[in-house]
Amino acid sequence: MADDNAAANNNGSTGTTQGEHIQVKVRSPDGAEVFFKIKRKTKLEKLMEVYCNRLGQSIEAGTCF
Repeated sequence: MADDNAAANNNGSTGTTQGEHIQVKVRSPDGAEVFFKIKRKTKLEKLMEVYCNRLGQSIEAGTCF
């Protein structure tokens, strides 16, 4: 059933569809917000790595999230 809905939404066209990207807002403990526009298939781990790199912190340190 989900495949039927996906095919109906795509209408046989190739390329990006409107629902392929989502916006994610990450809020730090001090209230600062960072917005990311990512694909639905993107793993959360990748988002966490990019966010931690922006903050200059290591994801392994456990201080990022």
